[in-house]
Amino acid sequence: MKLNVKRKGTIISPDNKRVIARYFFNGEKRAEILIEKILALPVSEIQSLLTQNLREFSKRHRSITSIYKKHYNNV
Repeated sequence: MKLNVKRKGTIISPDNKRVIARYFFNGEKRAEILIEKILALPVSEIQSLLTQNLREFSKRHRSITSIYKKHYNNV
């Protein structure tokens, strides 16, 4: 079956004010690669990124640290 697609100039972008901290697991291998990349960063950079992330998302999610801990335990 052939499907004709006509591309439009419209771009749909996410609304950063409507972020949902929902658990998303995209496979064991991808998780391993992501964890390896994070562990390869200097500790100071990890701390800085985590602080920035918590500062940004704590305004939108009441208990972002407990959400992250649940996600960590899932992985």
